[in-house]
Amino acid sequence: LVRQSGASTTVCPSTLSGVLMANSLTSSRVTGYVHDMLTTDGRVLIVERAAGPSDVGRRPTELNDGIAVMIHRGSLMIGFRDPDARVVEGDHLLVLTPQGGVEGTPMSD
Repeated sequence: LVRQSGASTTVCPSTLSGVLMANSLTSSRVTGYVHDMLTTDGRVLIVERAAGPSDVGRRPTELNDGIAVMIHRGSLMIGFRDPDARVVEGDHLLVLTPQGGVEGTPMSD
């Protein structure tokens, strides 16, 4: 029903909460960090953006504004730990960045 109404992705709060609660049994720091990313006033943001000219040719860990934890290139998803990963023109990036540290070209749909 949600997809029929036009949503491409859904987030189930109860599932996310359950994962965070289970994770907190072994690591309270992970839960706090994820919570920080999920809040608008947190110290860390996860931002989806198009690769800018200053990103092209860099490794995901060499960006000026943070770390690209995932590169989306067409139907490929390239993680930051891939030893051959380099940003190319046309990539879409998921960037872990400090609050106020976002730069680059906004995504357009």
